[in-house]
Amino acid sequence: GRSLYGEVGQSFDPARGRELLAQASYPDGVGFPQIRLLFLQSEMSSLLVNAVADMWRDNLNVDVELESSSWDTYQESVSTGEADVFYAGWVSDYNDPDGFFTPLRLAGSSWANFESAEFSRLVDQAAAVTDDPAARQALYIEAERILCEQEMIVIPILHHYTE
Repeated sequence: GRSLYGEVGQSFDPARGRELLAQASYPDGVGFPQIRLLFLQSEMSSLLVNAVADMWRDNLNVDVELESSSWDTYQESVSTGEADVFYAGWVSDYNDPDGFFTPLRLAGSSWANFESAEFSRLVDQAAAVTDDPAARQALYIEAERILCEQEMIVIPILHHYTE
């Protein structure tokens, strides 16, 4: 890779968020249903979900209920779609975009209950490209745009790596 920070995904834009809420008939967040944000209890996840909840409350006037749970309860709530929003992490076992995208492509195995023929096509096509790294990367970037801009099933918060 290369850093796509600021190139892919949504930027922090509270004014745009309030505009979209108003367009959806929730001016200033009034009447918007409470969001249940599910997470597994740990110091890191607690810090992150509290920060996200504070930003949604402060900037969008959206009420967020934080709920920590055991692994079994968390897994069931996420896989059945009971959770409105959930905090999750992913660690790839190899340094390649495919390690992050393939699990989301596999129908029925996605925690987000996400299926997109276009996303799957792009990931499959990128995985098949072995002789042109730039073309391969371009396909993965388009797949990431589906996740983080069009469908918005993923809101990247942070990333870290070890060498």
